[in-house]
Amino acid sequence: MRSIFLAALFLTPGLARGASLSLDTLAVGGVTDTVHAASDPTQTYALFVPSRYEASRRWPLLLLMDPRGRAMVPLKLFQPAAERYGYIVMSSYQTQSDGSIEPNDKAINAMLADAQAKFSIDARRFYFAGFSGTGRLAWYYGYSIPENAAGLIEVGAGLPEPDLLLRKRIADDSAHFAVFLSVGSTDFNYEEVHVLDAKLEVFGIRHHLETFDGVHSWPPESVCDDAVTWMQLQAMRDGRLAIDRAWVDSLFSAAARHADEVSTLNRYAAFILYEQLESDFAGIHDIEGVKAAADRLVSSESVKRTQGRLGSLAAAAQIFHQHEDSFFADLAKTTPQLSTDKLREILDLDALRDRASQTKDTLDALAASRLLSSVFIRASFYEPRRYLALGDTLSSLRAYALAQSIHPDDAALCAERNRLYRAFAVSRSVPRELGCDANAKSSGSQP
Repeated sequence: MRSIFLAALFLTPGLARGASLSLDTLAVGGVTDTVHAASDPTQTYALFVPSRYEASRRWPLLLLMDPRGRAMVPLKLFQPAAERYGYIVMSSYQTQSDGSIEPNDKAINAMLADAQAKFSIDARRFYFAGFSGTGRLAWYYGYSIPENAAGLIEVGAGLPEPDLLLRKRIADDSAHFAVFLSVGSTDFNYEEVHVLDAKLEVFGIRHHLETFDGVHSWPPESVCDDAVTWMQLQAMRDGRLAIDRAWVDSLFSAAARHADEVSTLNRYAAFILYEQLESDFAGIHDIEGVKAAADRLVSSESVKRTQGRLGSLAAAAQIFHQHEDSFFADLAKTTPQLSTDKLREILDLDALRDRASQTKDTLDALAASRLLSSVFIRASFYEPRRYLALGDTLSSLRAYALAQSIHPDDAALCAERNRLYRAFAVSRSVPRELGCDANAKSSGSQP
């Protein structure tokens, strides 16, 4: 689906108006939790203005898009870096995923209009940050205002369309923005994000990937800090920001020392760090030393062995996802006859559980955890929604029961199962296994 983002709302004359407006009602140096957009009062956002803001200079703008409109969640994560580097941050309460694009277009346009009217904004340094579905949409917004978009921060997602980069290349509309990717180690979209990272390299789009320990979620504050720091560096590389040689040297030296320390513990991890340093600092710092270190490590047996292992796990994951797709495509046909235990057997979930819980092979454990997360999110969210839209409540309940078998202590899922079960059982006989124990305790382990 294509975005209907109205780039025409970005009006250069609006930049000049920011200097004359009072900020008395806004928390300069702090967070204003709810602001109604002047251009559309139905649109609200949380706002952060750095403490040293003054209208005599231009400031970069970071627009945050949470897929459930939880504006304060990403704002708090990005606030420390925004204060340190001087970013104005707007985070919408209306952005959403898994639905129509239009609400997101309205949210972004409203924030852009307010940013121009209220602040002195750097017209060449707009940044879009999104998680999951809103991360995908960030690509449309970046391409909509190519002269203004300096970077995308995309978490836990790939492209909105598989052929987007190729289509843009053919149309001579290549991306001029930098892309910072981040994904949790057990995120069900992990492989998708890594595929995108490799694709960005092929298409020559400046990029950086950082993995964090966790599930499908916004990354921790430290990674958000790294994302903004990386964008500062890229702005210097492409001439959007004056180069601060002392800062660049300090940043490079600290990163190189860290890579050197990691190399004594994990050669593959160090190899990745050296490669990133080579890519991130090309043209702005001497990279010969880290390039030589990466070249030495890539030929080592341990790095080759890890690369091969990761390749095998990625191939196995692809095969599993094909099986998973077929399984859910046939769910409505098979569920009337099959128990939850039988459905688990078809997907071999017991084996996945055992792989995920073992400690001898960390790479395999993480890979298995990601596959379990994929089945869980489909069975607990996407498939029930699809079947309920088709009027097939029984298949929705079967999917919920399968999901509960993966996370039996998930109280929120249990409550939703019971609600649907009781409503459906009023008019017909329903297998008791499709209900749930109302006293189940929350495990807090939803992806």
